Amino acid sequence: MRRTSFSLSFLCAAAFALANSPAGAAWSALKSMGPTLVQASLSCATPKSGQVVCAARNLQNSLAVNRFNGKAWTGWTTITGTVTSNPSCADAGAGKAICTARGINGALMASVFNGTTFGPLSSAGGLITSAPSCAALKGGKVVCVARSSAGGLTYSVFNGTAWGAFKTIATPAYSAPGCAPDRAGNAICTFLTNSSHVLASRFTGTLWEPVIDIGGTALEEPACTDFGFAGMVLCVFRGYGNGLYANTFNGGLWSPARWGGWGGLGGALESKATCGLLGVKQVVCGAQETFDGALWVNQFNGAAWSSFTKIGGTLFSTPSCTSLTTGKKVLCAFIGVDNKGFSVVGP
Repeated sequence: MRRTSFSLSFLCAAAFALANSPAGAAWSALKSMGPTLVQASLSCATPKSGQVVCAARNLQNSLAVNRFNGKAWTGWTTITGTVTSNPSCADAGAGKAICTARGINGALMASVFNGTTFGPLSSAGGLITSAPSCAALKGGKVVCVARSSAGGLTYSVFNGTAWGAFKTIATPAYSAPGCAPDRAGNAICTFLTNSSHVLASRFTGTLWEPVIDIGGTALEEPACTDFGFAGMVLCVFRGYGNGLYANTFNGGLWSPARWGGWGGLGGALESKATCGLLGVKQVVCGAQETFDGALWVNQFNGAAWSSFTKIGGTLFSTPSCTSLTTGKKVLCAFIGVDNKGFSVVGP
């Protein structure tokens, strides 16, 4: 693996204090998510401590859902209906979660996990041309954003019972968005221009703040995550040269000056990376490595990033990493080359 030292503004000039940390030893063995065959990339969310729900498309292009109870997976359950994109799952408050995907007619389709079971796949309306990206808001509300059929972005808000009308965000978006909650009741979304440049906007629950340029040139849309502190999010992308780059929004006034700037973490990645929260300003980011196809992770401990560490497996998709909360752990799930799902917990 290539390793590149860096310093982001939020690192306070600390650089790779964990560079030789044997992080892989702290991760569990790979755990099967069940024998059902699934495809493309899955999405996972944490509705409550110690529990994770995930969704993926099965080989028949139906939404397949699964739940991890802290020890084992319940196994994949198929929800009747057809989906045509990768899913997006988000915490919906009070132990609930919502999983969405693009439907066969271009509408946003959603299933609500009520804390025990998943509901039927129902249409939220709209006409989207990309996979959605969903993020939690205040009071159990969830916003889901996708590319619009007319260009730019379109979104709808789920209030815990029903979906609001779809509205358009006027912006030069040429990629699917990557959205995350900021622990202050807002959602921050990043997306790419036609020149692969990164733009961002913040949704307050009632309005979108101006689209701002936060720099960087990415191979695909960034993935953003809750950074464990009110107003903050961390975003990462795979850049040219296949290295991982990270940036943080530090909260407060919505302005380019509140972003720390993209810093290179090195690596040789084959897939987009996703990150899961360990604690306040502590995350683990995982991706498929180019040369061996395995899951590799990089950890930020609040002061510095580790080097990339090999966890194992052979990936056939972008992994989905999410907080397990219990014991300050992260669960990373992925689809293997045999189209079966696997997960690992650590560090």
